[in-house]
Amino acid sequence: MAGIRPEPHHGAAGLDRGESRDLRATLALVEGVVRGASDLDASRLLSTIDLARDPHAALPRRVRAIRWLARFGDGVALAALQRLIEVDPHPTILLQAASALGDCPHPLAHRVLTSLLDDLREVVVVGALRALAARGDGDKIRAILMDPARSSDVRAAAALALRERGDANTTAVLLEAWDGAENADLSAAVLVGLGRQPFSETQEHFGGLVSSPNVRLADKINAVEALGESTPEAADFLLALAFDHTDETLRIAAIEALSSLEDSSGAVGRLSEILREHESLGVRSAAYAALTFHAQDSLRSINLAALLPQVRNETAPEVRLGAYQLVASILNAYPNPQLAEEFDSTMVPWLRREAGSGASLYNRRLSLNTLKLARTPGANAALRQFSTSTDKGVVR
Repeated sequence: MAGIRPEPHHGAAGLDRGESRDLRATLALVEGVVRGASDLDASRLLSTIDLARDPHAALPRRVRAIRWLARFGDGVALAALQRLIEVDPHPTILLQAASALGDCPHPLAHRVLTSLLDDLREVVVVGALRALAARGDGDKIRAILMDPARSSDVRAAAALALRERGDANTTAVLLEAWDGAENADLSAAVLVGLGRQPFSETQEHFGGLVSSPNVRLADKINAVEALGESTPEAADFLLALAFDHTDETLRIAAIEALSSLEDSSGAVGRLSEILREHESLGVRSAAYAALTFHAQDSLRSINLAALLPQVRNETAPEVRLGAYQLVASILNAYPNPQLAEEFDSTMVPWLRREAGSGASLYNRRLSLNTLKLARTPGANAALRQFSTSTDKGVVR
């Protein structure tokens, strides 16, 4: 790797020695503000380099120092980062140092990144790919993705980096990479990249993939999960899978993806209909969780009067917990005296028992969280009771 000659560091470029210290400090502050990082104090440079290099320092502190050096971006800082990548043995430090170059304003940073793409250590290449994505250099990322000589791990990292570059060629390149993927890990990474692209560009691919008898179920599930990062137009596609697909695991994946989707059409609220049509406990739990996640938005399209009898009829503890949490979320967002009375009279007693002696620690914690979320008189009274419990786990 070609070295970079450190530039003399003066705190602010272009100052003569005779200029006053106050002027230097003022110009350094202005320079930092222009960079968008007003905390870049030039006097900390050498100590920050020492911290980044220190193998005995805590890893989070070293990572913060690396990021500071990248943002500072003068020749001394860039040379220090380059030297760190050359000699440090710690994989996390190598990954973070290469990734941080994506934020480096030095004019030679891009040249350094390009050289890192040929590094023999894959963790360095992966970090460089992330940095190039941050800098908007999609061409080099695409070249690595399509290079069969690269390892599948590096090509998968390229696919994940490319998902951030939503230009006109991204979808076509990812589709080509999917066709040529030689293993499951690379396929999954490409699907994640495709999931981030506009659904209008990928609908035909995802529809064909999910309906094909020749595609493994695991790939179908990965594809559906990837659509959780798609554009809102994917909602109808995911709803159709959630309601009609014959495989339960794929229905659950569709519901979970829908809950992650940016939903501006109230599509999530329609999941309340699934509770009247499907007996599967997994599907029901996923539907309640999705409705809870979008409680404020989806309430507009939920028929609460029709939903409450369904909530009362849930018997499986995991599903009942999800149903009660949905009601608590609705109360938290839209306090309603009648619904609060219903919650306190029929749900709080069960939640109190479950929190105190539930079958699993997870159920006990979720029961307590549901009581806290509801903020009704009965829920608050139950929480006060638990605050005097002798069970340390409950008190905590």
